[in-house]
Amino acid sequence: MNNLEDRIQALIAQAISTRDSADLDGIIRQLRAALHEHANRLRKLAASRLVVNSSIEGSADHIPEEPAAGNDIGTE
Repeated sequence: MNNLEDRIQALIAQAISTRDSADLDGIIRQLRAALHEHANRLRKLAASRLVVNSSIEGSADHIPEEPAAGNDIGTE
């Protein structure tokens, strides 16, 4: 992901330093595309971590917490 982050930083620097509005339009298009790609990568990363965490919580080795003291649910 570093190359993408480097590209985003370079595009930001170009956008700040350019004086030509035609160049700026092209730079902004590239920057938006790079930011969109970055957001998609982060979504995929977050989704993969959710899947991993869900599978860990649902494993047979996972022991649920005891109900809090004084919780009489299911007892009569």
